[in-house]
Amino acid sequence: MYRVGDPTRAESPTVFKVFYPPGCTIEAHTHDCDYTEIILEGSQRVGATWHHAGDIRIGLANRGYGPLVAGPEGTTVLFMFANGAWPAIKLGNNEAPAPAVKSSGAL
Repeated sequence: MYRVGDPTRAESPTVFKVFYPPGCTIEAHTHDCDYTEIILEGSQRVGATWHHAGDIRIGLANRGYGPLVAGPEGTTVLFMFANGAWPAIKLGNNEAPAPAVKSSGAL
């Protein structure tokens, strides 16, 4: 995780680079802030739509989406959240715990 500006301020934009292994599924969820994600490598299905390397997806605060499924080669994503209110909020009856993902500190 990297904070743009003062890392101690919750208002600072927050950036993550994350690798999801092949077939990794993240259940439907939302966030309390707007965000952008850029698919750096691989592919990812969000709902019924496939996204590929170079695609940019915009997420609005409190708008649900998912599930997210990493493609057969996995996917590396750069997330940029508007502020520190990035933790996912599960939607519906998501009983399974979120799978572990590999986060890279290097951007």
